[in-house]
Amino acid sequence: MDSRELAQRLAETSSRRALILNPAASGGRGARVWPDVAALLERAEEDFVLLRSERPGHLLELSATAREAGAQEIVAVGGDGTVHEVLNGIFRDVIRQRISGEPLPADLASELPALSIVPLGRGDDLARALAIPDDPLLACGLLGRDLGVWGHPSRLWTLDVGVVEFGQLNAGAGGGRASRVFLNIAGCGFDGEVTARANALARLLGPASYPASLLFSLLAFQQRPYELTIDGESFSGDGRSVVVANGRFFGSGMMIAPRAELDDGRLDVVVIGPFSRWEVATGSRALYRGAHLANPKVFFRQGRAVEVRTFPSDAWIMQVDGEVVGRTPLRYELLPRAVRVRVPA
Repeated sequence: MDSRELAQRLAETSSRRALILNPAASGGRGARVWPDVAALLERAEEDFVLLRSERPGHLLELSATAREAGAQEIVAVGGDGTVHEVLNGIFRDVIRQRISGEPLPADLASELPALSIVPLGRGDDLARALAIPDDPLLACGLLGRDLGVWGHPSRLWTLDVGVVEFGQLNAGAGGGRASRVFLNIAGCGFDGEVTARANALARLLGPASYPASLLFSLLAFQQRPYELTIDGESFSGDGRSVVVANGRFFGSGMMIAPRAELDDGRLDVVVIGPFSRWEVATGSRALYRGAHLANPKVFFRQGRAVEVRTFPSDAWIMQVDGEVVGRTPLRYELLPRAVRVRVPA
C-alpha cells in the first residue's frame, strides 16, 4: 500500500490512526493474540487502519508510509524491537534532515504522529518505564474512550528522543556509518553481546534466552579499554559495558539507569567497570533493584552529547532498544521533547 492509498483509508476513519502489527513478535505471539485485540477494538467501535509487517525492515517502511499519509497516531503492536522500528519510521525524514544539516522544527513533536504501544514482546522494557499494562488487552484500554471494563484514561506525554550514530556491523574501520533514534536504552560491549546471543536463541529457548545468553556472554566477553566524551569532558578506563539511557530498564526488567527520566533533557551514561566474572554473576540482584550505582566500579554521568570509542581492532557490538544494529565508535545526541507517547493518565 502506497502513501496515497493509505491516506485515503486514513481519511475514512475518525481518528486517522494507523495500527502496525508485528505478527512475529515474541515468537509468533503477535499473530496468536491479535484476534482478541481486534475483537476488543471492534466492540469499542475504535476505527483504525491495520498494517501488518511481512518481512524484516517492513515495520519501519510501514511507519514511514503512515507518517507520509497523514496518520495522526501510530500504534505499535509488538515488543521493544517493534516499537524501535516504528519510531525510526516516524523519524526517518528527521534523521535525513539532521544528516544533511537542515534545521529541525522548533516544536518537532507537533509535526509528527503520536505513538501508542500495545506490548507483545519478551521484555517490553519501554512499556514498563511508561507504566503501560503488560497485558495487551489491558493496554488497548488506553486507545479508546470506551473499552468496557478495560477502559483507562490516557494522556500524551512528550518525551525526549535519543539519536545514535554508529559503525555498521559489516563495514570496515572508519566507514559505513548509520543513525537511529531510540526512546529507551542503547549500549555496547557486554550487553550488546548478550542481546545478540539472546535474539539468536529466542526461538529455541523462549523466555530463557536472556539468562542463557547472559551466562554464555559472561564466559566469553572480557573487560576492555574504552574512551568516553560527555559534553566535552573526557573519561577512560576498562569496562564491560557502556550504556547510554533515556529510560530506566533493559534486559527484561533490569533497572540499569535508576535516575533516568524520559523528559529531563539528559542522557544517563552507566559504565559497568572492571568487575570479575563472579561479581557480574552475583550482581544481577543489585541491577534489578537499581542499587548498582553505589558500587565504585560503576561509572555514572549525565549529559546531552556522548561519544564512545574503543580500539579500531576491537569494536564493541552495540544494541539499541534490544536490536543489534552496529558497533563502536558511537556518537549520541538528544532531541528534547521530540515525540508524544500515549500513556496512562
